[in-house]
Amino acid sequence: MPGKRSEDSKRLFGSGYNHNTLPPELIIQDELHLLLGPLGSAVGLFEKSIDYLCTYSENGFKIKPKIVTSTATTRNTDKQIFALFNRRSEIFPKQGILSDDSFFAYYERNENKVDEYLANRKYIGILPVGKTQVWMQLRIASISLAHRLKYLKECFNNNQVFETPYALAEYADVFDYYYTVLSYFNSLKDVGKTQSQLSHYLPGDLNFVIKNTVPWSFLDKLIRDESKIEYSELTGRLNGEEVKSNLSNIEKKWKMIVTEEDISTLNSKIHLSL
Repeated sequence: MPGKRSEDSKRLFGSGYNHNTLPPELIIQDELHLLLGPLGSAVGLFEKSIDYLCTYSENGFKIKPKIVTSTATTRNTDKQIFALFNRRSEIFPKQGILSDDSFFAYYERNENKVDEYLANRKYIGILPVGKTQVWMQLRIASISLAHRLKYLKECFNNNQVFETPYALAEYADVFDYYYTVLSYFNSLKDVGKTQSQLSHYLPGDLNFVIKNTVPWSFLDKLIRDESKIEYSELTGRLNGEEVKSNLSNIEKKWKMIVTEEDISTLNSKIHLSL
């Protein structure tokens, strides 16, 4: 009967009312690293049941489905997969010959000298000892925001800035790189901790970095507000309009000093994101 046929859940696995086909032969499991601890123990019962229902016999041999899992942050993969699926594992894609290359991306190199990179982007890893992640994020933001002023003073003197401001045009992109700092966090809790520190900690820390790395001049007072840091967030706590507004602020370019009215447009900004 049609009613019984539609209610027969065994049809999902190739058997049931007037239905005799092979069961699913491929199972895809995403985010494997989440199936740990109590959650992994509970999910393991369902995984075993599905594995049993997808197993069939042919010529006296039991044929089990192939399981493909994906993860980016797992540890002890072999042990976890054996405990969860009772299977041995093979990791793919395999690691490349060079440690900084992967199956998905690689650095563009000089054909004649493979250890020489052609890309200008650099990645720097920082390991703070005895410091929190929030503290280190603020320190990095201070150094990045201070670098714009340091770069400006190294390349131009006060006379060039005010008498021939259009000479700075070719360096506009460089100044724009340090106009906005985009910080990523693992949780909303870390975002909240950082926000509580931005108003009273970051301005003082930025002034401290500048004082100890950049010679003082009256130009400092004209291009930035020493007591103010503009910041916003891009997280799930915001509604659609707030996200659009914050994204439009990020897209704003660094504005050149053309008139005295434009001098106040160089205040620093920082954006928080998950």
